[in-house]
Amino acid sequence: MSKASDRALFAPPTEAADLRVAGRSFASWTSFAISASIEQASRSFAFRAASRWPDEQNPIRIRPGAVCEVELGGTKVITGYVDAVEFGFSADDHTVSVSGASKTVDLVDCSAIHTPGRWRNKKIERIASDLAARYGVTVVAEIDTGDPIRRHVLQKGESVFETVERAARSRGLLLVDNEYGELLITRAGQYVADVKGVATFSPTGTTDATTALVVGENILRGATSFDVSERFSEYLCKGMRVGDDDTNGDSLFTTDTADDEGVERVRTLVIEAETRSDKKRARIRAAWEAANRYGQSIRLEYVVAGWRQGDGRLWGPNQRIEVVDPYSGLDGEFLCTEVSYELSDAGSFTTLVLAPEEGYEPIAPFVPRKRKRKPKKRGPLGEALGGGVELPTTPDKGK
Repeated sequence: MSKASDRALFAPPTEAADLRVAGRSFASWTSFAISASIEQASRSFAFRAASRWPDEQNPIRIRPGAVCEVELGGTKVITGYVDAVEFGFSADDHTVSVSGASKTVDLVDCSAIHTPGRWRNKKIERIASDLAARYGVTVVAEIDTGDPIRRHVLQKGESVFETVERAARSRGLLLVDNEYGELLITRAGQYVADVKGVATFSPTGTTDATTALVVGENILRGATSFDVSERFSEYLCKGMRVGDDDTNGDSLFTTDTADDEGVERVRTLVIEAETRSDKKRARIRAAWEAANRYGQSIRLEYVVAGWRQGDGRLWGPNQRIEVVDPYSGLDGEFLCTEVSYELSDAGSFTTLVLAPEEGYEPIAPFVPRKRKRKPKKRGPLGEALGGGVELPTTPDKGK
C-alpha cells in the first residue's frame, strides 16, 4: 500500500459533531460515540468535552430530559432526549459528559397502555400507532406489512416495543428508528440515508457500488466470528393440522424437516409450530429455522476511517454492503446490523457489524392450495328448490 493510501485511511476528522439543545449548538467535543442498530429500536449517543467553570463565559449547561438533536457534519442522525449529564474535575482537568437516546427510547422503556387492550383485524402499524401516540412518537411503515392481524391482545407488563415486536416477529418485520425519532416498520436491507440524511427507500434494497468494505483499501481492522454451536444438521418441525370428520387423534399430527448441509455431524432439533400446520407449512417453518440460525452464526466487525462511504453518505444500519476479506475467506454481500460513529484523540472512525441477511428474513408466506368444494347431496328439498340436477352420492362408510 502506498503512503498516500495510508494517509487516506488515517485521515484526521474534517466534520463536526453537533449536539443541539434548546436552540444552542455544542460542537467542541473531545470524544463521542453514536450507535444505531437494527436490533435496537432506539439510537444512543454519549459525548465528552472540557467544561467551562461558572465564572467563565458560556459554561456548558444542559438540562437532563431536554429535547435534543445530534448531527454529524450537518447530517442529522438522532432526534431524542438528553438522559444524563455528568461533571468531573481534578486539579488540572474539568469535563462534562452528556448521554441520551432517540425519542423511541420511551417505546422501549415504557408500558403499553391501551383500552380495551385488544385489536381485531388491524394492521400492525395501526396497533403500533395507537400505543406510540401516548409517548409522542410517530410510526412509519416503509413497506407493506401484510394482512391485518386477526387478534392481538396486550400481555401483562409488556412495553410498547415488546408487544409490537411480538406481532412483527412472525412476519420478519424490523422495528427501528430513524434520524427524526420515528419508529420505522421495515424489512432487512431496505433503509439507507442519502448524502443529506434524508430517508430513502429502495424496493430492492440495493445500494451504490461505492458501498463496499475491502481489506487493504478502507478497512483499518476487523474481526470475524463463525459459531455453529446454535446450528443443527436437521430441523424437524412438528405441528397439528385442522381435523375433519374423517381425521382425528394421531392423524392430525404432521411433521417435516429441513437440513443444514453446513453442519457435518448429526445434530437434530425438534421445533413446535406456533400455528396450525399441514406438511407444507411444517416444511416452510423448518427451512426458516435453518436459514435464520445460519444467519445468526456469522458476525463480522470492521472499522473504517471517517463516517462516510465513498459516495458521501453516512454508513448506516440495515443496508447491504459488499465485503472483500481474503483473510477470513469472505467475498460477498452482507447486511449491516449495527453502526457506531466514534471520535477520539486518534481521529474519527466508524465501526460496522455485519451478518448474513438470512438471519433477518421473514418466514416465507404460505399460499394455501385451493380446494375443490365437495358437492352437497341434493335431497328432495334441494331438488324442489334448485331444479332436477342429479349429483353423485358418497357411499356409506359401512359399505
